[in-house]
Amino acid sequence: MAVQRTPQVGLSLVNKAPAALAVTFTSLVVALLLSTLHVNVLAYAGLSGVLCGALLLAYWLGKGGMFFVLGILAPLVSVIAIDIPSFTSLFQLILAFFSGFWLLLCVFKLVRSKA
Repeated sequence: MAVQRTPQVGLSLVNKAPAALAVTFTSLVVALLLSTLHVNVLAYAGLSGVLCGALLLAYWLGKGGMFFVLGILAPLVSVIAIDIPSFTSLFQLILAFFSGFWLLLCVFKLVRSKA
């Protein structure tokens, strides 16, 4: 069986982005209310999520396999590069990363629907 090379597989996540962003962002707000705020972790993880989303979008839009590899490495790099002082900051890192990722996909969906 041949592998089907269509952007619909990855781009199907774009349609789920608003609901995923709502769930992830709500979880992040709850986590922030119940623990210490780590601004650096939130900022860097959010930017890393946006970067990951941009790289994966480039791959899904047919720009090349290197974008897939770099997109998959973005979460690993964020965990290695960001100072994580506690377990709750790791939880915040994960939620902020996915909030940034889903936010970028929501923006892409909005821009694409207006075009």
